[in-house]
Amino acid sequence: MASFDLLQDRSVPLTKAPGGNNNNSSAQTDYALGHEGDESVALALRQASCCPVMDLVALANGHQMVVQRSIKWERVFLAACGVSCLAWRPDGKALGVGQEDGAVALFDVENGEEYSLAQNARPHKKAIVAMTWAAQESRSNGPDAVPKHDFQDRAALLPEVDMGQLLGFKSYASALMDMPLFGVENKSRETLEVLVSGDTSGVVTLGAFGYFPVGCIDLAGAFRQPANGNADSTPSVRLVKLSRDMQTLLTVLQRGEELRVVTVDTSLLAERSDELRHVAAQYGHIGELIAFAEKALQEMSKAWASATTALRNHLEPLQQQLDNFQRPNTAEQELFMMLTCGVTSLPLQHYIDHIQEHSLMRLAKALDTACATMEDTCTRKLARAAEALVFRLEDLHGLARWEERFAIIGLRKQTTQQLLSASQQLLLKSQEVLALTRDARANFAAYSVWLQTVWFKTNQHRRSNVKHIAHVDIDRLVRLLSRQLLHPHVSEHFDTAKLSSADSSPIYSTASLHSITNDSLRAVLGGLQKTWDAAFHMTSDAVSGSFRPTDNKILPRAHPRRVDVGFAEDGSWLAALAADGAQDRIALISKDGASRDITLPTVKLIHDLRFYRPDDLLITYEDKEGRRALAQVSLSSVDPSSEDGPELRSRLLQPANRRTTGLICQASRGVALVFVDNGRLQLFDIDNDEGDDDDDDDDEEEEEEEENDEDGVLARDA
Repeated sequence: MASFDLLQDRSVPLTKAPGGNNNNSSAQTDYALGHEGDESVALALRQASCCPVMDLVALANGHQMVVQRSIKWERVFLAACGVSCLAWRPDGKALGVGQEDGAVALFDVENGEEYSLAQNARPHKKAIVAMTWAAQESRSNGPDAVPKHDFQDRAALLPEVDMGQLLGFKSYASALMDMPLFGVENKSRETLEVLVSGDTSGVVTLGAFGYFPVGCIDLAGAFRQPANGNADSTPSVRLVKLSRDMQTLLTVLQRGEELRVVTVDTSLLAERSDELRHVAAQYGHIGELIAFAEKALQEMSKAWASATTALRNHLEPLQQQLDNFQRPNTAEQELFMMLTCGVTSLPLQHYIDHIQEHSLMRLAKALDTACATMEDTCTRKLARAAEALVFRLEDLHGLARWEERFAIIGLRKQTTQQLLSASQQLLLKSQEVLALTRDARANFAAYSVWLQTVWFKTNQHRRSNVKHIAHVDIDRLVRLLSRQLLHPHVSEHFDTAKLSSADSSPIYSTASLHSITNDSLRAVLGGLQKTWDAAFHMTSDAVSGSFRPTDNKILPRAHPRRVDVGFAEDGSWLAALAADGAQDRIALISKDGASRDITLPTVKLIHDLRFYRPDDLLITYEDKEGRRALAQVSLSSVDPSSEDGPELRSRLLQPANRRTTGLICQASRGVALVFVDNGRLQLFDIDNDEGDDDDDDDDEEEEEEEENDEDGVLARDA
């Protein structure tokens, strides 16, 4: 019997013990170990994935914990909701996490950041139970190669929008499309990467780069509707696979004890992969810019609120004095009378006498700081984001006019024109608010200088050395106090949908004079967001309309853990399963409907079955002597005309008195991971490649750890 090298044998958390805490540190959390028949163990094993490019494995339990483990280190993450499945991105730098609420999150395993899809981008309403990434294979350079279309992103010519300046801003699109995860700058990826996910209602969705929806299909109709209309009979997705050429989607569905494998033609993904890559990248940047503009608007609104609060707190004592003296005038009217007539009423004189010099200085500084913050935010963030939006949407609108290539994937001229108009209006409104902000800053400065001048003249007897008083802009003060200290249009841009009235004062810039709407800045941005939400799924709707189920095969009755499907080198697919009625044989069902059985020598019961390569299977099983084993089955060596089964390349598993509860493998790393019901994970080198120089030392440490852990496990089990 050949043997696989044991690289690692470690304890892993599968289920959380009652009363355990939620601390991030695994050393401070108590775990109960799963046992045979425990449903929580089966759930945990579905939440395991092996990294395709690094020696890492991701695990998750039912309490929102995601763990990356290697021989050397581990990292613990907490998800926002219950984790239901995991899938490594092809570059191994990020982990896709499907959740029980239907949401998809992306964890950056290098810096620990979590990025969640926006609500409008969430593809599922039910728990996600199957997930996989597929990267399009590189195109050949032969005479039959499909020509590649490169769509240049000219947005690199624009001044950079530094989104890191806005505290707390994180974008899912940036995490996927830019540094550090993808290593690209303002251009589409060279290959299309698609995240495929399926939920408990039979819905399968496909997202370019994990965030941009490019397809959705409901496969619940693969089963006949039960006569009793039982709602519990809704088919659930068990397995999803997308071919590397993006031509075929395989889905294994289960309803009750019935299993089916459904084939879906997704050839449009392959035919328009270049267009989808570019549109997905542009949509990602556009969505990010809209979200950034919303954050900038919130920052401006917060700064203006601080200015209005400071001025109202300053005028409140004056209004109280007016109320005490039963004068009907407002504070602005009293100040206006003092400015134009030189007459100071008793309430106003009492108010001025009690003003402190330092309070005047604080007021001037608070008003100027708030307006400076608004001006800087509007200039460097909001206006620049609006410019980038107009530029990118102009690019998309130009591509939408190329109907031959882009109409089929849902990029419409009408939609891009609506988005472009909305973004142009946002740019005009940002310029309008910028002009209002600068005018408000000048108004506040003139008011502060005038008020300080009045205070100095009134209190000369208190000061022996009165400093030089700055020039007071009387004309500006007259315009200001004849209306309101707080210009209503500035507040209305943040607080209301419509502006109350048009203002003919000269504060409007040339750009704002061309504004054809009386909507506020918030209303314009809200309209852009609604238009964007409606356009975000148009590509998915168009591409989904081209998806066609081409085959629907019934599989023999088997436990889902003993079923797997894979793609052969020629593009055809093959389903392998161990039927419940014949647990010592593997049934192979091919794309053309042919089926054959392979009898395995020495096998009594197959526990798990996985495709390792297109022509190789890995199985865990119990032999006829009751021992656990891991084996590799080469399908290419099976002679259909012979009754003899294939020779198994296998290894007995230890400890012998336990049960195998799960199996996952990764051919690119040449490893298999076997889960044991005592809560341990065993890592095997299938290809017997040379490992790191320190593997032997690690094995000795792991063996010692295993002995200690095993004693503790047996004690708790007792």
